Amino acid sequence: MEETQPVAVPQAPQQKKRGGLLTFILVLMLIGYGLGALLFLLGGTVLTSLLAALGITGLAGITGSLFFVGLLAMILGFIVTIFVFLWKKWAVYVVLVLAALAVVFSQSGGFSFGGVIVQLILPGLFAYLVWKRWQFFE
Repeated sequence: MEETQPVAVPQAPQQKKRGGLLTFILVLMLIGYGLGALLFLLGGTVLTSLLAALGITGLAGITGSLFFVGLLAMILGFIVTIFVFLWKKWAVYVVLVLAALAVVFSQSGGFSFGGVIVQLILPGLFAYLVWKRWQFFE
């Protein structure tokens, strides 16, 4: 009697599913980074007025190199969020580093501790949702 070898059945490639909540968070990030960059580009007076209207006075002196770093961070955040949409692992790391830097700068700039805690919720949720889908990232 002849033995037959089992035939390997090709499996369909696993479809990448981002999920509604992660997509929503990424869209919020794109809007936030885009508006942030726009505010920086419009000039310090618009940004300072907006921050004052929100009750944030510690950052009223954003000028010079700090202004330039803020603008770069917003532009970088926008670009990197697009790469997260494209399932790039390195982009996830950059987003998390930007979130950590934002917490450090906001703490030194006059935000309350409660504001920092709120500022950690979105990146924490982002990290959790990405971790659940880490196998899809390249």
